Amino acid sequence: MIYSKRNKILNISTRVKLCLLISLSLVLRASFFIRKRDANNFNQVDPSNAIAIVLIALSVLFLTTKKGILVIRLVWNSPFKYFILYCFYCAITAIWSVDPIYTIYRSVEILVILFLIAYIIFSIRDELSIRSISLLYLSVALLGGIGFYIKIGNFSFTGFHTNSYSFIAAFSIIFSYYHLKLFRLLKIKKLIKFSKALYLFAILSLIVGTSSASNVSFLVGIVIIVFISKKNNFFKVALILLLTILIVFWTFFGDSIMEIVFPGKDTNDIVTARGRVGMWQHYIQGFFDNPIFGYGFPSGEKLGKNFGWVTTSSTHNMLLSVGINTGSIGLFLFGTFLASYTVFLIKKINLYWEAKYFLAIWFIIILNSMSYPALGSHWYYVTSPIFFIMIYSYRMLNKK
Repeated sequence: MIYSKRNKILNISTRVKLCLLISLSLVLRASFFIRKRDANNFNQVDPSNAIAIVLIALSVLFLTTKKGILVIRLVWNSPFKYFILYCFYCAITAIWSVDPIYTIYRSVEILVILFLIAYIIFSIRDELSIRSISLLYLSVALLGGIGFYIKIGNFSFTGFHTNSYSFIAAFSIIFSYYHLKLFRLLKIKKLIKFSKALYLFAILSLIVGTSSASNVSFLVGIVIIVFISKKNNFFKVALILLLTILIVFWTFFGDSIMEIVFPGKDTNDIVTARGRVGMWQHYIQGFFDNPIFGYGFPSGEKLGKNFGWVTTSSTHNMLLSVGINTGSIGLFLFGTFLASYTVFLIKKINLYWEAKYFLAIWFIIILNSMSYPALGSHWYYVTSPIFFIMIYSYRMLNKK
């Protein structure tokens, strides 16, 4: 598409603006305005949850319109079909869940948020507006996440440690870099500045987040981009040279490198994934005790005490969350979704130059979710930016 300098950067309808406001309000409620509460109270409705319920109800009003139903059909006829089927099965697990109402609500919530984001993206006709909103969406999500830590005022090296906003930062670096290249080609000054600002902010967020999972997944994403790129022979040689230098440095200065990649963690923290391996072992045993159906979405992963562990809000592992909540049936449906979306991206690599960036982002999401289950478990505020990137990539790589 050829862009004119006269094009509006945000050319969207009032209805789409309202949907965008609802979606970002859900993100900010669970990030900047998050409240701490006991893990045992996961199913209690407080004022914050009440706001979320109202926002979900408002979203349903848009999705039940003629346009909304059309969008749902578009999402169904995509790799997301299997994710939708997975969510339907999650709702069915209410039959044996310890809290059926909680299970049904969480299943509906994640589907509504997915469809709402799809409504936003598919309702915008011109690519420039979609690209602008995508940068805005990631910026707000990052600001909400890091803003919470600024709000509580713990200004120390470990005070900003998280595996949530750093998750967003890891793929936002790739996403904003890709758009920075694009907008420089199109010579759109405002969006060059916007994408550059997000790029720098995402790098800063990744650094201060001190998340090992985010750091490692980001490095994997870089490697994927370099080795998929046909014309990046210089960078391939540079990467091989860099890895060689790192091996040499590792021999003599291994402790310093470990501190950069795994900030604030000792060898035991790294080997045991900061204690998560012990927790995972209990959840794995819980899965084998009920391998077919699971314990109900997403209440199964809240039942750590039942598996000889402690009460936790999450398994801190995407596949374990799916397995313990929905059993082998859920794993099959969710695994089919992961495979179908991966195949979709791989098929597009030779057709669209930006496909390699989306594939890198996808692997960042998968790897990070093995520590923070933003996919597979119930909705987290990180889940919305992930949905946005995924639906966005589907539209950009599926042009007719």
